[in-house]
Amino acid sequence: MIKEKIYKYIYLMIISLTILTLLRLILFVSYESDFSNLTTMEVLYSFLTGIRVDIVSITTSIGILVLLMFAPFKFTDNKLFLKAIY
Repeated sequence: MIKEKIYKYIYLMIISLTILTLLRLILFVSYESDFSNLTTMEVLYSFLTGIRVDIVSITTSIGILVLLMFAPFKFTDNKLFLKAIY
């Protein structure tokens, strides 16, 4: 059961990071003229820094839910509770 919870958490992280990275890419493509004076390395560094910020933001925002998922209480294995979190 714990392995399944960990996989779901990782799945949520990957989906969130994918969405945020796609949004960053759309922003970059939409305003390409504003970024024209940056080198390729500066753009890559910006994307990597953005991913790092996204990881911190996602972890902070869903951290409470993850703590509840792994809490050693009876209600954490309840299917209704797990559906509410996911």
